[in-house]
Amino acid sequence: MVDILNQPSKQATKDKQNVHLIALDDNQKLNAIKPLIYLQSIRLHNSTRDIQQCIDAITEMVDEQLFIVVSSSFAVEFLPVIHDLRVVIGIYMFDTQRQSTAFNEKYSKIIDIVSDTETLLQSLRSRTRQLERMSLTFSLFNQKQKSTRDLIKESASFLWHQMLLYVLKQMPQNDRTKNETLDQCVDYYRNNQTELEKMQKFRKSYTHDQAISWYAHECFLYKLLNQALRTEDIQLLYSFRFFIIDLCGELERESNKSKSEGRLTVYRGQMMQKEE
Repeated sequence: MVDILNQPSKQATKDKQNVHLIALDDNQKLNAIKPLIYLQSIRLHNSTRDIQQCIDAITEMVDEQLFIVVSSSFAVEFLPVIHDLRVVIGIYMFDTQRQSTAFNEKYSKIIDIVSDTETLLQSLRSRTRQLERMSLTFSLFNQKQKSTRDLIKESASFLWHQMLLYVLKQMPQNDRTKNETLDQCVDYYRNNQTELEKMQKFRKSYTHDQAISWYAHECFLYKLLNQALRTEDIQLLYSFRFFIIDLCGELERESNKSKSEGRLTVYRGQMMQKEE
């Protein structure tokens, strides 16, 4: 029996925030944490008590990063099949009796063997934040994620970025384009009440001179727009044209202001290597 909790709609079939969690749960012990998972930066893909259906769901994934929670009763049959798959980045074993410690030595991707849901949630939260920090070490142009490029070798890609921004900035701004942006976000975060409340606040109170302030908050805008920029997702970038136009405009105004004032206000920073 499979309980499909969060299958994406047609508009969101290509996951933008690609950290997933799949639970192989024998007696639905993990039901209590499902609403809380939605509040993390994790997309709860499905929960199942069928080993083969769980394996099928995992092998269909290509670019996702996947955490797995598996009840100890399934471990012997399940772990040898999925452990070495590239998309699997971490495994939690749920064992209320904590009698599964021998698995740690055999399977290196096991993060922890937990006996209660609170410990599981805390570890998932910590690991998710760690992944987010790792992803933010890449800036807008990497060789694989299109951030930190050699502009001599890849000048065409650089020009493509510039042309895309130019074209987006020429497009009209109105309530329809704002609603398109929000509709995309609502569709993606439809099971995350915290982000939905932020969207409602944005819909009611946002003005074009608040783009930097909203982007600086780690909310739906920051997460999805950064993912679109890193992966050059044209469809998502187009959906965000309303906010991109405002953000570019405010950055340009701040840049001009800093030239005359001689003072630079930093909204977000990150460590850089010396060679960068």
